[in-house]
Amino acid sequence: ELAQWRQLMKQLRENWRSGDIDMALAKTTTRVPLLKLVDFDKTLDAARMEEIVCEVEEEDVEEEKKEIDYEFELLKEMHSDDHRTAMV
Repeated sequence: ELAQWRQLMKQLRENWRSGDIDMALAKTTTRVPLLKLVDFDKTLDAARMEEIVCEVEEEDVEEEKKEIDYEFELLKEMHSDDHRTAMV
């Protein structure tokens, strides 16, 4: 999203430099709302990052490791019997 707003700002700047639009008018009418959107998007991204950060209890991590190890052992056993063995 932020990249899109920056692309629009770049396009606006290119248009006033090429003379397609009036620079003074664009800066007062179009550029200000675009800058506010960029700032809003930045604060929204920061808020999202705060939501994502969470603590994981050590017990949960250990339990997850045990489950993964168990599944891996099952797969090893299944494939060690015969490479043509399929579980149905």
